[in-house]
Amino acid sequence: STRELVAHLIGHGHRRIGMIAGHRGLSTTEERIEGYRQALANAGLAFDDALLVDGESNSESARLAAQQLLGLRAPPSAI
Repeated sequence: STRELVAHLIGHGHRRIGMIAGHRGLSTTEERIEGYRQALANAGLAFDDALLVDGESNSESARLAAQQLLGLRAPPSAI
């Protein structure tokens, strides 16, 4: 699950974790976002909306979303 994946990254020292989400409103996307938020909360980490970006299910969209995350003033250490 997304919660377990994010918890694993946190366990390896990551504190700024980016997420490329799918279409908002889809149940699977919303479940993944909820798992992401739960893992952050369980670790006492604040949710940062800048680290959650929307993306389509194709490589070009993923590349653009990753560039957006990595271009942040404080980029994530993991996506």
